[in-house]
Amino acid sequence: MGTIAARDCLRVLELTEQVVAAMLIAVRQGVALRQQIDPTMVLRGEPAKMYEDLEKRIPLIEEDRALDKELIGLVKAIQQQTWSLYDDVPTS
Repeated sequence: MGTIAARDCLRVLELTEQVVAAMLIAVRQGVALRQQIDPTMVLRGEPAKMYEDLEKRIPLIEEDRALDKELIGLVKAIQQQTWSLYDDVPTS
């Protein structure tokens, strides 16, 4: 039972990483659209740095297109704890 539970837990974590990656694409898109409506809306600090990185990784989505490469890249970035928002989490 423990082995099956551990495998299930690992799968849940992997799926969670994929959902977070998809949400980061939505965040990149949402912030860009919001800034088009309200140019005074500005991010600061670590969120601003993270958003700048997302802009480099993900072109603005202006028409339907495959996002699998972006999703895979973001999952890898999450796994590698790329963004400094993880500074307070000890690494193993």
